[in-house]
Amino acid sequence: MEPQRIYEDNFKDTAARTETVKAQVRVTFDFGEALKRLKAGAHVTRLRWNGQGQYVGLQSPDERSANTLPYLWIRTVQGFRVPWVASQADLLETDWAER
Repeated sequence: MEPQRIYEDNFKDTAARTETVKAQVRVTFDFGEALKRLKAGAHVTRLRWNGQGQYVGLQSPDERSANTLPYLWIRTVQGFRVPWVASQADLLETDWAER
């Protein structure tokens, strides 16, 4: 096999492994940072939540909304979105991450 081909094949493998590692390593933060990110439009999750696929968002009501103030909602494991209130454990944990 020619040297250029060997280099390209190995580089592709290394790049793929790097992307896999990046996907596994998540930047975590506390609830204060989670709230900042929610206000900026991001969705956040806790890495130690036992339900896969759960995440929190921030809803800002409009003129058609029954609610008149912004509120947090959670996407449940079943895929429903319902209003959410953080527990003390959620507020004090540092395993928050962007979805």
